[in-house]
Amino acid sequence: MFQTALILSIILSLVAPSLGDLDLRYRIEDNIISRRTSTLSYPVRVNRENIGPVISARAAIAVDKASKKVLWKKNANSRFPIASISKLLAALVFLDTDPDLNKIFTLKKEDLAGGGVVKLKEGDSVILKDLLYAALIASDNNAANALVRASRMDKSQFVQKMNEKAKSFGMLNSRFVEPTGLNYANISTALDLVILLEEALDNPVIAPILKTKSYQLKTLNGNVYNLRNTNKLLWSYIDVVGGKTGFINESKYNLAVAVKTDEGHTVYIVVLGSKSIDDRFTDVKAVYDWVISNYRW
Repeated sequence: MFQTALILSIILSLVAPSLGDLDLRYRIEDNIISRRTSTLSYPVRVNRENIGPVISARAAIAVDKASKKVLWKKNANSRFPIASISKLLAALVFLDTDPDLNKIFTLKKEDLAGGGVVKLKEGDSVILKDLLYAALIASDNNAANALVRASRMDKSQFVQKMNEKAKSFGMLNSRFVEPTGLNYANISTALDLVILLEEALDNPVIAPILKTKSYQLKTLNGNVYNLRNTNKLLWSYIDVVGGKTGFINESKYNLAVAVKTDEGHTVYIVVLGSKSIDDRFTDVKAVYDWVISNYRW
């Protein structure tokens, strides 16, 4: 699809110079081009004197969902560890196995990963749907590892599927070595994570999980876990469509999120390497506020 749209964008850039505000150069070099239709409403920069938001993140990007126009970027093609944002891809690979999400699954010692705030423990029996909620809401690493075993693949096969799927999406600057994000060798770019986030939000199972603020998980063996989404923006003034956080020491604080403007336009925002847990949310707010102040659809 990207190749076809690339040719279309080049043709349009030649025959329709009035589309200069779409900044086709960015769209082509960032390899995030999608099919155009005349019914789309394109964002147009109204304040070209403003150089952009000031953020602590090492890399960031804002992309309009409908047009795939890059609205602002900072080191968007630079590769960094992405930590638990990796779980979005792991969840997609798991769902490719067409699992019965009501099937009961019991965690074993081999699923234990540590890191972060661990919820599920060895011996907990849950339905598979709850593994997804634990992995994507609370970023539970044990739950993410359990998804691998529930897929009936060994870890090396599962990771191979992750890399194959990322490549099929067009995430050409990403590499994964395990499903949780605990390993700093799981690397990607802000641009690639826009692609991953869009794929995750297009999935009917994952999308509602990514905007769930809290979830009570009851195991069949009597344990109760109150899961709270690690994405604090869900409690902010921003209308969040869904997103995923990530942190390890090597990556600092990351966030990939889709938000809606007051007019109903969806914008993808990714920040990588923010300095603190709160900075990643402040950085996204700064990018969001800058976008709505500098663009009109």
